[in-house]
Amino acid sequence: MDIDILKAKRKSLRAAFTVCCSDISNRIETETLGNNEVNALYKQLQDKFSRLETTQEEISDFLLRSEELKNTYQEDFSKTEEYRDKFFQICSLLEASQEKTVLVPEENISVEKRNVLSNQSVINETVYLQTLVLKIEHNGKELRVRTILDSGSQKSYISERVIKLLKLRPKSKQTIVHGLFGGRETSPHSHLVFDVYLKNFEDTYAHSVEVLSQKKICGFVPKIVDLYTLQELKEKNITLSDLEAKEHGIELFLGADVIGNILTGNSLKLSSRITVVQTKFGYTVIEKTNTIYNSLYNNVVPLHCANFTVTDLFRLYLIGLSSDIEKAFLQLSIIIEHRDYLRFFLPTVKETKIYRHCRVVFGICSPFQLPACIDLLLENSPARFDNVTQKLKPSFYVENCVTRVSDIQEQENFIVKAIEVMAKGCFNLRGWKSNVPGRYSSRSSGVTSLLGLLWDLDKDTLKCNFNYSGEGDISKRNVLAMVHKIFDPLGILSPTTLLPKILLQEAWKLKLKWDDPLSENIQETFRKWRDETQYLEKIDIPRYVEINENSELRLFVDACKSSYGACFYVRTITPLGVKIRLIRARSRVAPLKTLTIPRLELMACCIGARLVHAVFATLIYRIYIKIVAWSDSMVALWWLKNHGDWSVFVANRVKEINSLVPSQFWRHVPGELNPADLLSRGSSPRLFSDSLGWEGPSWLNAPPGNWPIDHLACETSEVEREKRKVRLCNLVAVEGEIPWYAIKFSNFQSIIRFVSWMLRFVKSTKKKREFREIGDLTVHEIEHAEKTLIKIVQAKFFPTEDSFPNINVITDEEDIKRVKTRITERSDNPEFIYPIILPGECLFTQRLIEYYHRQNCHAGTQILLGILRERIWIVRGRRVVRKIVRNCIRCQRYV
Repeated sequence: MDIDILKAKRKSLRAAFTVCCSDISNRIETETLGNNEVNALYKQLQDKFSRLETTQEEISDFLLRSEELKNTYQEDFSKTEEYRDKFFQICSLLEASQEKTVLVPEENISVEKRNVLSNQSVINETVYLQTLVLKIEHNGKELRVRTILDSGSQKSYISERVIKLLKLRPKSKQTIVHGLFGGRETSPHSHLVFDVYLKNFEDTYAHSVEVLSQKKICGFVPKIVDLYTLQELKEKNITLSDLEAKEHGIELFLGADVIGNILTGNSLKLSSRITVVQTKFGYTVIEKTNTIYNSLYNNVVPLHCANFTVTDLFRLYLIGLSSDIEKAFLQLSIIIEHRDYLRFFLPTVKETKIYRHCRVVFGICSPFQLPACIDLLLENSPARFDNVTQKLKPSFYVENCVTRVSDIQEQENFIVKAIEVMAKGCFNLRGWKSNVPGRYSSRSSGVTSLLGLLWDLDKDTLKCNFNYSGEGDISKRNVLAMVHKIFDPLGILSPTTLLPKILLQEAWKLKLKWDDPLSENIQETFRKWRDETQYLEKIDIPRYVEINENSELRLFVDACKSSYGACFYVRTITPLGVKIRLIRARSRVAPLKTLTIPRLELMACCIGARLVHAVFATLIYRIYIKIVAWSDSMVALWWLKNHGDWSVFVANRVKEINSLVPSQFWRHVPGELNPADLLSRGSSPRLFSDSLGWEGPSWLNAPPGNWPIDHLACETSEVEREKRKVRLCNLVAVEGEIPWYAIKFSNFQSIIRFVSWMLRFVKSTKKKREFREIGDLTVHEIEHAEKTLIKIVQAKFFPTEDSFPNINVITDEEDIKRVKTRITERSDNPEFIYPIILPGECLFTQRLIEYYHRQNCHAGTQILLGILRERIWIVRGRRVVRKIVRNCIRCQRYV
């Protein structure tokens, strides 16, 4: 085929590929893509890229076969690299989009891991795989990669991350079917083939390897952390390359096609049963370890779920269930071997007896020990209870079990199996309560306590529990105690609890003591709020939140001068109409340091994004749920949607918000239609009970076409105010000109005497020899030389009358400029009343100050300035005098 035909075909394929990439990029930025859409776009992109690559391979082969066109291969290949980089870029965008929209089953609630300091004895069982760290060299660049050896693989692989970093060039493509454990096979998958050059750390061995591209090679692979094993390796002079403290993923996979060439055949069995295998790239380890050691720092998982997480899960199903474990902490038994360490004395009338604790003593570790035992029990339960254990795992908060089911039949089966599962660990699940009567539920009517809330079983609603009296003096301590006795984890009453928090902040500004009475206006306002709290007992919200394929999550944020807040709703379209349910709300008092309204609006967006992040994983269903965030601040939305060089305050919060809720999900809503306005302004309990604010805005019930139009426009001054300030400094190095009289002398007296001799010489040249002055200089000649220098300096630095800003200057009979002070009517020395004016930046003035400084025993700034002003007025004198004093070596040494 002619090369021109191939290039024409490639041109059309490149155009189609570019259009495809542009369309995908626009869809990722403007739309929320589901898993199916992402997969379809990826297949479309892969198809166009494969066709383009096939044509490019034909062109490359044609160029390499032709001696005339062989020189153009490099230029042609460099242009091809641009399209390959574009392909990998779009693939990474699709991957990131898929990570944001990936959904997990509702029961698969993950537990957040945290690093907790612990000093305890543990049994660590780990299987070590053969890993090492080696270097990959390409075009003069070297990259250290963590490598795993696996003789069970027929091919070797390299991660796409390393390919991008080193800009490796593929030499061909292979399509492979991967065989998995159990005989299963995957669908055919295409891999790019590369040649890589591997070296050990000492550069004593190198080997060229053929590898295939792979997006991710494997998950976490542990390293040697046992101190005893490391010490034994050190004694045997064995150094492992894979010992870096920083965690790195596996980037290179060497299979059986390479391992045979790099093994030396040397191996060693350690006392810890670990086998050390030597390769030409370094040592690796293999085998299982079962070592008991004391670990000073361990990763401990908090096994109990947070209160609000359990409550959110509780609201997802039609039927709610709650129970508790009878005497939960007393069910944890201590093994017989350890009971001797828990002895205690029990004095009696006759004799003192020694007893031993058989149960775990309640203490700091108890909140961890109980969930750990429950989790271990559920993990080891028979497979026939999997459905029950998966539902129980995220349902425990300490000893309370709060869960949910779909129908009455599931409720009966769940209760029976849950009791049976927990009974295997001697845990008695009792007191089953449900909003639907059942055979095994002990209570299905009335009001019961649920993790600090009140659950009305008849109405199936939730409300806050009030348990405090309004008696006592109104002080900072009592106000704080009364406010925090309102337990509101869902934020149902956030608008009403905002007012006392603002009053507490005002009291804090007065710097009163904890028990001092507050001011009358604060007491009156708080007393009125306290009397109206009875209306809050009437406020309740539906427990059940219905979610289906038409459900959408709506976030609203707002801020004012004194506070800011956010609220979160679920909008669901059902056969009976549109239902709006409040999920959670938060309100906070503005910090004591005054912030602008746009900054407070941005902080409201920040807590709203955190709210979305906290509840989204809980409320996510087996279908995709769309999220839209609303704010009435155009300035804050402008910051979120435009990537500018903002100030540190704005940039940090914009980065956090966009990482939790991307900018394409934010929209503008007018202030009068924003339900979060009630959270930021606050409300009295009486008005809030009548407003039905927890039911959401009424316009959400209308079709989307009737919603507020997303119009973004803001004042440039408000936005530009938060631009990062760039200070431009023009540094010009100018070599200062040294006056003629100071070239050879740096002492004031020497300068004066030098000028005096010059003036005598000039005067003597005009007289006859017998009339010339001889001998030492007279006082009159020295004073005349000083006045002559003063006039020369004044003529240079004060050439016109405009050279004296805000200073009243006169000229005396000797043509010397003097300052007319405000004490002209005083009977004093004329030089004090009319001091000589001198510039501060002049070298003559600086030498004069240095002279007076030494003459007055190295006087300080204030004293020296006072002495000088008895006859001389120096412009900006204090600054100049201070600089001279600070630069005095003797003063710096001895003072």
